[in-house]
This record gives sequence, C-alpha cells and structure tokens, in this order.
Amino acid sequence: MLRIIKGLLPAGGLQGLEVEGMEDKVNGAPIGRPKGESATSPPPPKTWGVLERIIGIFLRPAETFRAVKTHPTWLIAFLLSAVLATAVQFVYLVRVPYPMRREADFERIVKIARKSGMSPQDEQEFRREYDRQTQRGETWLQKLVGLVYVPINLLLVLVIGAGLYQLGALLVKERLAFKHALAVRAYAELPPTVILSLFLIIQMYLRPPEEVVGHKGLLLGNLGFLVEDKDAHVILATIASNLDLFQFWSLVWAALGLSIMLERAKWGVAVGIAGGVWLLGLLAKVAINSLSGVVIV
Repeated sequence: MLRIIKGLLPAGGLQGLEVEGMEDKVNGAPIGRPKGESATSPPPPKTWGVLERIIGIFLRPAETFRAVKTHPTWLIAFLLSAVLATAVQFVYLVRVPYPMRREADFERIVKIARKSGMSPQDEQEFRREYDRQTQRGETWLQKLVGLVYVPINLLLVLVIGAGLYQLGALLVKERLAFKHALAVRAYAELPPTVILSLFLIIQMYLRPPEEVVGHKGLLLGNLGFLVEDKDAHVILATIASNLDLFQFWSLVWAALGLSIMLERAKWGVAVGIAGGVWLLGLLAKVAINSLSGVVIV
C-alpha cells in the first residue's frame, strides 16, 4: 500500500504538492510554498490625510509626493493657494484707496497706448472719458470681479501647466496621468504661494499706500529692482522679474514631484520637463511685454 501511495505523489513529494486553501500551521503559508513565505499580500501604504499633505509638502516633499502618487488629489492644495492669493488682492483693495488705484490703472493704459502711437490730443480725450466713467466710485461688483479673477487665473495657469507637464512626459516617452500632473503643479506651487502671500500681506500693512500701489514698493524676491527704467528695457526687465526665489522654489518642487510620478524618468529628465515649462512661460511673458511695449506680466 505504501508503494502505491508513493507512486501517486509527484517527484518532489509533499513539498511539490500545493493544495489550494490548505495552510501549514507552522508557516501560515499554503503547502508547497517556500518556508517563510506568507500567503497574505503586504499591507497597503498608509493614506495621508489632507493636513498631513499640506504640512508634509513644506517639510517632507518627497514623501508627500509619494503619498500623492498613490492617491492623487490636487483640489485642496489649489484652493488653499487660491484663497491666500485672493486675500492678497483683498488687502490691496483695502489698503490702497480707489482714486490712487484708478490713477495707476490710467497710467498703465496710457503707457501701452503711447507705444502704439497715441497722440496728445487722443490722450486728452481718453483722459476725459476715463474720468467720466470712473469718478463715480468703485462699485461692489467691480471689487467682486477683481477678486474672482484671481482664482480663475490661477486655475487656468494650473491646467495649462499640468498639460505642458503631460506633453513633456510624452516627449520623453513617459506616461503621466493628467491628475498626477495637476497634483504636482498644485502641490509644487503651494509652499511659495503661502509664504509669498503672507509676506505681501504683512508688507502692505506696514507700508504706506503710495508704496503699495501697483506693488511697486514691495519686496517680491526677484531681481526686477535691478532694472530702474523697465519701460526702456522691457525684455531685460521681464527676465529679471522672473529670476525669482519663489519661482525657483516651485520649480525644484515640481521637478521632485515629476521624478516621483514618472516611473522610469531620472532626476535630470524631470528637471528638464519642469524647467522647459518655466522657460515657455518666460518666453510668453517676454512676447506679451514686447508687443505692449511695457512690463505688464
């Protein structure tokens, strides 16, 4: 009988026989698995909460981007940036009186018009019409439009930037989901936006309105102050204004996020994608300012 049983077993004996659902009481693994190998899969990675991600992007950006890769969400990060940027605009409207802002807007419009060949007579006529339409004061609707414009503009920049990240990944034959690109852009922009917004709000309360209007007297972290006559050197002033500490902070974070989101990309490839998108933005600003003849973006 023993010979018959041995003849029915596979060549490896009981070790080569794997019975589905049967477990070894010692190893906790199905019979036939190597000793020490568990049948259970490893536990899923811990899901980071919203607050953990917000704090983590400042202190542990690499770990935060890994958590974002597992569960890609971008809305909370974007909303926080949008709220703070809108708060900056609100404080600007409160701190700078309407007549002062109105005059600054007129000067900016006239500068562009002069570059296009506006005659002194046309300028005087425009001045009368501008005063007639704006001297009645600022309505609540005008203030609301100015505030709503901020998050809409930020959302547009976010979507365009994420699309360009996705295009850059495609050019290097990598796959990047749009939701991952949105998350990288939103979280990379969050730390510099928070710090810069708080910095601007504090400055606007510490300085007189004459220095705040048009953000002319505020320290913004870029090299724009080195170009005194910006209207005479539009291209140079645009480049200097975009050599910005906060932009470079966002650029490094974006490259880090892309290097984690892309499966096979090296750090240099991620830097190339993030830097290429930043360079495209700079070229667009140079083109707009060159056509207008003044620094407006």
